Amino acid sequence: MRLEARVAPTMDDQTQLRLRATLRTAQLEPIDLGAAVNVIASRPRFSAGSSKLALESNDVLRPNRTTACRLTLHNDGTDRGRDVRVRVAAA
Repeated sequence: MRLEARVAPTMDDQTQLRLRATLRTAQLEPIDLGAAVNVIASRPRFSAGSSKLALESNDVLRPNRTTACRLTLHNDGTDRGRDVRVRVAAA
């Protein structure tokens, strides 16, 4: 006997997955096979390859002026990012 299950692609860390099974046949009463529990180890993962920083306009950059930028982060991990912080430094 083989059982396959598909879970959500993103799950909170330490989420418990519980699977209960019962065997049923035409000849016997249902037999409880018990339960299996698995704890998810899940982490967010961000990378420079899947994220980008871009200027919002094509205006010329001037010293001592501010400019608007758009930061796009893509989470390749299996958990949501919480309290995500980005440090931007001029090079």
